[in-house]
Amino acid sequence: MKNVKNAVKILIVLFTIVLYLPIKAQQQWKFHIAFEDATMARDTIWYIWDTTATFEGADTLLNEVSHEFDYDKFNVWTYNPGLFYSDSIKTLAFPYEFSLGGQIDAMNFELPIKITWDSSLFHAPWLPSTPVGWVNSAGIGNDYFFMINNVEVGGFFDMTITDSIIAPEPDNPDPWFWLPARHFPMGIAMSQDPSTTIDVPRANINAFFRLDAYPNPFNNNVKLKIESPNPNESYTISVIDLFGRLLHQAELSGAYGNYDGPVLHELEYKLSIAPPGFYIAVLQSKQSVVSSIKIVKLK
Repeated sequence: MKNVKNAVKILIVLFTIVLYLPIKAQQQWKFHIAFEDATMARDTIWYIWDTTATFEGADTLLNEVSHEFDYDKFNVWTYNPGLFYSDSIKTLAFPYEFSLGGQIDAMNFELPIKITWDSSLFHAPWLPSTPVGWVNSAGIGNDYFFMINNVEVGGFFDMTITDSIIAPEPDNPDPWFWLPARHFPMGIAMSQDPSTTIDVPRANINAFFRLDAYPNPFNNNVKLKIESPNPNESYTISVIDLFGRLLHQAELSGAYGNYDGPVLHELEYKLSIAPPGFYIAVLQSKQSVVSSIKIVKLK
């Protein structure tokens, strides 16, 4: 009888562990972007956030492997930035703390291209609660989406608003939009960006930070204009890519500003060797990120 009771206790403990583990474990976030051209040829890019993924090298267990192409068919691909030769892949896996995305290229396609995804996954309940808890920034950028998009400002297509887009629209008569080079390569950016959720006080013009970029999009050089309210505070301005890698950084001191009003700074960065795509300029105080802006390099 005693053995039976012990066995029951063990089963209860094991059952409890089995129930508890899925709740505590961080599930994998897997997201696909599907492409279909005018001939109905299809291909897909997969993005994965996983606690087992690494930023450096290739996560072969997550299918982050070099892809062999059939050069007679429609193909889309992206790149593994963790490999020194950035080999072409169809699945990109990163740890949760990194943004997902990068440049997507294509071959053997006929316009228009239909792009589809599942925007409900941006609110997947198993996404980590920090820093945001959901994907609050997701966009597509290229020459076409700079001109034709679903946002008032920014020059990119916001993926959080809808689940699909056709580019160009079949009734668009302008031949400029039907040039293949307007559509590929395209930049994809998905992130859980805490800086977009900061509640910045707006009651007084001297009580908030302002960060602007121009021209945006740009080809080689971009200028950043920073307005900060506190002449005694020092800040750091950084330009990073979608994978969190630092391209440029500068320290800003209020000592060079106008003490009678907001402190103004203007910096110019040369990004001629950087590949086309999305980048992020981040303004940071000693305490936290106070402002950020997405910038787009066209070529």
